[in-house]
Amino acid sequence: MLGSLIMLAAVPAAASAAPAASAARADFTVFCAWSDSARTNPVEAYRFVPAPARTPRPSARTHFAGYNNCTGSVSSGTATTGPVTVDASCAEPFPLESIETVTYTWNDGQSSVVDYVRVITTREVSGNLVRFRQKSVGLVTSGAGQGREVFRNTLFDPVIDCGAATTTMFGRTDHFTI
Repeated sequence: MLGSLIMLAAVPAAASAAPAASAARADFTVFCAWSDSARTNPVEAYRFVPAPARTPRPSARTHFAGYNNCTGSVSSGTATTGPVTVDASCAEPFPLESIETVTYTWNDGQSSVVDYVRVITTREVSGNLVRFRQKSVGLVTSGAGQGREVFRNTLFDPVIDCGAATTTMFGRTDHFTI
């Protein structure tokens, strides 16, 4: 579904989105990449209810993201979550391109709202294994790091339990920067 909007939200910190607070965080930087040989951090997941089917059907998709072991002035210790309904199939659970809004809450109590204006998902085939690579480019529209570009590159495992009542696809983010 081209142009679907995914609204994600975390519990906001104190409501101080004043321009002076944003200006004070002009040095805001975050860089995350796989931090260990097992490539377990950071982790993202999409839960589909009902699970994608062989023929595309409407599924409520909820996005979870947890960024740990990040470097920079702050790092995220919380998840983002929020549902959106999309037509999902086993072969193509993600739309080809979409728009996504994510609120990241950082471990210092601040938050950043990011509008990913370009979220492109492609299929990566290796033998019998099909994975989905999601590349996102966005802009911090409010909060810490306002005005900064954001890049995210995540590789998701294939859909399992196709057609079941619910399924979760886990991804490994190998590059995330603000």
